[in-house]
Amino acid sequence: MERSEHLFVVRMWREASTGEAAWRGSVEDVESHQRLSFTKYADLIDFIALRTGDAPEPLEHQRSQSPD
Repeated sequence: MERSEHLFVVRMWREASTGEAAWRGSVEDVESHQRLSFTKYADLIDFIALRTGDAPEPLEHQRSQSPD
């Protein structure tokens, strides 16, 4: 079986805007520079599944492309 690798950068931080701190994050596919901001861990997992080809169908998350 051929080995397949993907590299992602995940950043997480806490924001306290209304008194209660909430976790926020972003994930970037290093090769394609596709990026997703998220507030739910499920969105992080879905993004990685989509980029690795493990998602059953296209996801409807809003993604941004980094400027070159």
